[in-house]
Amino acid sequence: MKRWCTIWAAVLGFVAVPAMAQDTMTFVRGSLPRDLSPWGMFLTANEVVQAVMIGLVLASVITWTVGVAKAIELMSLKRRLRGALTTLDGARSSVEAEKRLAKIARRQSSSVPRSPRNPCLPTARRTD
Repeated sequence: MKRWCTIWAAVLGFVAVPAMAQDTMTFVRGSLPRDLSPWGMFLTANEVVQAVMIGLVLASVITWTVGVAKAIELMSLKRRLRGALTTLDGARSSVEAEKRLAKIARRQSSSVPRSPRNPCLPTARRTD
């Protein structure tokens, strides 16, 4: 007899749990907005949240722009460094290596005007 009571209690428990879970899910679904897409959530947010979201998007765009620009700059510098190392590997002496590297540096920087006081610094362009 005790065994049958345990079985009936287990059966009734399995029947009652899904009904309670269904009521809970109906409550949760009723409180959620219908459109859960990013644009839908943006439109249903208040003005402060929308302003924060716009600020985050702008910050993300700026960050990605800087990151891509720096990656391009690093790739360019890496290519120049490989060329310089190749030049150093092919030189027979340090004097020859210095001459070759100076020749390459003049070729690469011939289009950039230099300051007369410090030839390593570009001149400031005047905007009259």
